[in-house]
This record gives sequence, structure tokens and C-alpha cells, in this order.
Amino acid sequence: LNGAEVYCVVKSGNISVSTPKATIFIIEEGKFTPPSITAPVYVKCEKNDVIDLYVKGTTTAGNVSLTRDYISYHWYSTEKGTVNDMIPLETGKDIYENNVFRVDTSAAGTFYYVCGVFDGVDNYEMCNRSYTNVITVEVSEPQQTEPVTVSDPKITKQPKGGEFTIGQSCTLTVEATADKGCKLYYQWYEMLDNQSTENEIGGAVKKSFEPQQKEGDAYYRCYVYAVDGSNNISAGIPTDIVKVSYKAPETETETVTETEEQTEEITETAAETEETTETEAETAETAETAGTEATESESRPVTAEATEDTAQPVGEKAQRGSSIAMTAVILLIVVIAILFTGLVALIVIIIITAKKKTGK
Repeated sequence: LNGAEVYCVVKSGNISVSTPKATIFIIEEGKFTPPSITAPVYVKCEKNDVIDLYVKGTTTAGNVSLTRDYISYHWYSTEKGTVNDMIPLETGKDIYENNVFRVDTSAAGTFYYVCGVFDGVDNYEMCNRSYTNVITVEVSEPQQTEPVTVSDPKITKQPKGGEFTIGQSCTLTVEATADKGCKLYYQWYEMLDNQSTENEIGGAVKKSFEPQQKEGDAYYRCYVYAVDGSNNISAGIPTDIVKVSYKAPETETETVTETEEQTEEITETAAETEETTETEAETAETAETAGTEATESESRPVTAEATEDTAQPVGEKAQRGSSIAMTAVILLIVVIAILFTGLVALIVIIIITAKKKTGK
């Protein structure tokens, strides 16, 4: 049997496979049996995946040498998937202790590999060897999966900014809705103006955000995302850009200045009122003077016809005034006369009454 090749055929129904052929060597010393081998059978992967094939060989009992035993590995490829056309991957070189082989997956297709496991003894040819089964590696093109789309959220309430004094709190809030089963996530950004680059604000990931109280103008915007149960995320929907203005609180000096300004305004108003009163007095004096001059002009003889026409209505008014005065004087005289007569009559009655009492 020295040099004979031994192999085994395994059948299952109409399908059969053969083990690699093993050559029998007959030597004078020693007792040798093939090493025990474990190896993969079938590997399926995608193009450019990293695939390593592991093979383990163990010396069997009886492979004893006066010097030492060792296990070595050598990898082969075969186009047809049989051991009859094996081609060494590294010709003329044993890969000692290298029981791992990385498959080239740069191209799609089906590839076959075999690993030879040698259990040898120093000073002897590798007389004890065995091979793994044919290892099939199927490399396929990457599967193109359609990206899962998540409906964009809808913003129902925009944040509102405004003008504030340092010390006043400002809260920007956005309200939004998403499809059933989705959660909402937020991210706030700050800008120097309403057209500059947006800078992400760390930790500002809630629907409400309180801007930093710093003097001047600042602009803010929030992006709202919808995330489904599989952590698929929608596009970010931005809110309107909002402006927040902070100014420093008023100091005591400014308050005193305002009070002084108000005092000056009140003083000016009083002065204007006094000037108005004086003006009205001057107007009254002017009117009185004019009236006096008009009276004096009535007593002067007037020759011009135009002057007579103009003075006639004034004379009529003066006559009416004189008539009223005369009537009042007459009435007063009559009243005094009546009162005097009554008083005399009363005195006479008192005297007569007194005399009658005396006579009795």
C-alpha cells in the first residue's frame, strides 16, 4: 500500500461527494494516523465583506517522534469544487501555523477552497497529511435596500421673540405634530443675524429654550425632527427665525435726568401760563382803553357823515342805558316814599294808642 491513495465517497440519494485523496506512506519506524481537522463548509457573504476561514488540525495519538511533532497548513483553490484540480495559493511554500485564510471578496461569484493539514516529523518527509472538505464561498452583490422614509413633522406654533431688559426671562417655544408612532426631537441654533451661519446650541434639544441674557440682538431657529420606532429619522423642518433683543436696565442717573427734564417741562408750562395770563390782562386793558376812547369820541362833535353813521348805533345804546337807569331811580324813590309813609303811619298809631291808655 505504500504510495496508495485512499478517499471516501459519501452518497445521499442522487448526490455524492468525495473526500480528498490521501496517500499512504509505509516507513520502518513510527506509527502515523491522519490529523483531526475541523473546518467550515459553506460561507455566504456580500461583495467587499471581510471573510476569514478558520481551520484547526490536531495531532493524533501515536504520531510520536524522537525529535518533535508539528502541524502545518497549506491553502489551495479549486475552480470546479473538487480536490482533483487544486492549485496551491502559495506555490512551494508551507504556511506554518497559519490556519486562517482571508478570502478575496472584491468580485461576486462562487469560489472553492481546500486546506491541507500536515502532521509531520522532523527528518522525514511529510508523510502524514489530510485535507479539509471543499469550502464553498458565495459572494453576492450588495442588496439595494430602499431607504425608509419618515413623514416630516408639522409645526403648529412658531416661537416668538421680542425686546427684554436684562433680568427678564425669555422662553422660545415651538409646537409640532408627527405621524402616529413617531416621536419629536428638537435642536436649537443661534445666528448673529437673520442670514448668517447657524451654530448648534449644545444641550438645546427640547421644544422650549431660554436664550442667554446678553445685551444686543440675537437670532434663533429650531429644527424639528420626527423619529419612528426603528430610529428612522425625517428631514429637519425649520421654524421661523426669531429675534431676541436685550438691553441693560436703567440706572439711577438716567432716572434723575428724566426727573429734571420733567421739572423743566413743568416750569416751562408754568411760565407759558403766566405769560398767557399777562397777555390776557394786557388785552383787557387794551379793550378798556378802547372803550374809554370810544366814550370820549362820543362827546366830541362829529362832522363827517360816515362818523355819524358809525356813532348812531352807539348813541342808541347809550340812550337805552340812560332810560333804564332813570326807571331804576324812579322805582327806588317810590319804594323809599312808601316805606317812609308806612313808618310815619306806624308812629302815629303808637302815639294815639299810648294817649288812650293814659286817659283811662
